[in-house]
Amino acid sequence: MPDVLLVTPPRPLRLVREEVGENLGLGFLASLLRKRGISVEILDGSLSGWSIRKMAGEVRARDFKVLGVSLVLPSLVKPGFQLIRAVTRSKSGAKTRDRSFLVAVGGHTPSLAWRETLSACSEIDAVVRGEGELTFVELVEKVLGGRDWEDTSGIAFLRDGTPIANPPRDLIADLDELPPPDHDLLPQVLSRGGHATIYSSRGCYGKCSFCSIRAFYEIGPGPKWRAMSPGAVVDEIERLHRDYGADEFRFSDDNFIGPGRAGKERGFEIGREIIRRGLKVRFMISARADNVDRDLLALLKEAGLRQVFLGVEAGVQTMLDRFNKGVTVEENRRAVSIIRELGIEPVIGFILFDPDTTTQELFDNLTFLKSIGLTEGGLNSRLDVLNRLEVYPGTPAEQKLKLEGNLRGDFTDYRYRFRDPVVSLIYHSLRAFQRISIPIRRAFMSRSRVS
Repeated sequence: MPDVLLVTPPRPLRLVREEVGENLGLGFLASLLRKRGISVEILDGSLSGWSIRKMAGEVRARDFKVLGVSLVLPSLVKPGFQLIRAVTRSKSGAKTRDRSFLVAVGGHTPSLAWRETLSACSEIDAVVRGEGELTFVELVEKVLGGRDWEDTSGIAFLRDGTPIANPPRDLIADLDELPPPDHDLLPQVLSRGGHATIYSSRGCYGKCSFCSIRAFYEIGPGPKWRAMSPGAVVDEIERLHRDYGADEFRFSDDNFIGPGRAGKERGFEIGREIIRRGLKVRFMISARADNVDRDLLALLKEAGLRQVFLGVEAGVQTMLDRFNKGVTVEENRRAVSIIRELGIEPVIGFILFDPDTTTQELFDNLTFLKSIGLTEGGLNSRLDVLNRLEVYPGTPAEQKLKLEGNLRGDFTDYRYRFRDPVVSLIYHSLRAFQRISIPIRRAFMSRSRVS
């Protein structure tokens, strides 16, 4: 049985998508721990299609000293709490005081809302705040060695019912010093038609008001965007291609290209190295509109680039300014145009509704989407035109709405009111229609394929 059990909770059924991939954060933890002689097992409830009850049974059937629960997505927080309670309580539902293992959680939401996390789920022993590899490894080594773990830098915990946070840990300065992540579940992912996942950088230099990435990496001192060397990146691609037969990759970088000339040059070097090694692969990246460079994307396409996720977010300058995007409508338009002209698929991040949206902004946004050719196909489009701004802990958007008294729910599922009653009526009416029409359309398409 493992010393450490690392788990990703099941996602709610309404949020499970056909696309499958790895939780690479757990892969990094497993790799570091194993290099220190610590045994590790990884379970992914979402990938396995388990219910909370089924996964709790799988966890309880194992003997371990540390349970690490990845709450990497906001949608995993509530299922994660349910799983932890199911694992740590007796069959009668009572808390088990004499359990023999420590429970630690990590991810953006618990890192930025650590007080709320510990209060909402007191069964959690430690929250690993921010970048977690070095913190979690130190925590595990102390637990396995029978030492006091409460002085570990970078964690938060309850002391006599009071949430306590230790000083944060510095960000890892050189990402090349991290060993490559382990890919325990990659064969399962590939067998289901999924792709390999890799990192080449961490963080983002943007300051978008709705995004938790900046706040997450500001927990610890250090540069807010850091990158692996091009050679190390392509080494990992080649390893996964050789050892697992992976030929499709998704870069999980928050911003693949990175700031300035240096960021672009690194992208060129990665593309050239893939081509030089003769690797026949396809890959997907994420980028900001102001980083899009025609020559760079043309080279990356030659190397295998097939898709770019672009955080456009709005086609109206008032909304871009409200989101603190630091880009213009024309920069967004130009970026989409370059991607499409190169024959690369653009996948657009777009926020049509936020608390301050006006009817004129709705009209102008839809006009913008039509002008760049991204509204064809209606509900069959990859773009969810009814997307509304999601509010995450630790963001300027959260702070603003709290000050305005326009935030309801709790940190796991914030809600708000639209200021314009007409916008509110439009949003809720369209959402109701979508909830009804999507199952009907799917059923119709299924019958059409059969006939």
